[in-house]
Amino acid sequence: MDARPSVRSGPPSTRIVVITDDTLSAEIGTAWWRTIVPMVILGSGSIVGGGLVAAVTGPTEWANGSWVAAFLVLVAGVAQLGLAAGQVAFGSLPSPQVGIIKAVLWNIGCVAVIIGTLATSPITVAFGSVPLLAVLVVSLVASRGVTRWPMTALLYRALLGVLTVSIPIGIALAWIRR
Repeated sequence: MDARPSVRSGPPSTRIVVITDDTLSAEIGTAWWRTIVPMVILGSGSIVGGGLVAAVTGPTEWANGSWVAAFLVLVAGVAQLGLAAGQVAFGSLPSPQVGIIKAVLWNIGCVAVIIGTLATSPITVAFGSVPLLAVLVVSLVASRGVTRWPMTALLYRALLGVLTVSIPIGIALAWIRR
């Protein structure tokens, strides 16, 4: 099977590209893993790390442990896996280099937010939120015009929306808690 879309020539200035599910699946099948592997590894590791933090929070009476565990699992882990899954589901795969940059930005942002929260430094939380927001904006732009699987696209955009709305809320809470 040829993994390229079929191209039909029309009049000299017209080019029609026909992409079927089979050709799209073949295109995605060869590139998707290399593009999302950093986010999958780091997201999965964050979920495991959050579980470990939760396990030691009680015995050590770590006051912020439950927050750190929840942040690691939900934001650094599950949200990151959701971002990666959305890229694959819509065929809006960036190059492997862009995938690595998104993973690095997301995880730098998560680490900065955690450090800022533990250090009671709202400015660090705010600066850590910038790369998170950048990844969300890039992901939203990449999902524009997607008509394939409309319900899945709606859920993906809802995830992006919830995460985007939670950023200023988290920054405000960091300042209030200070």
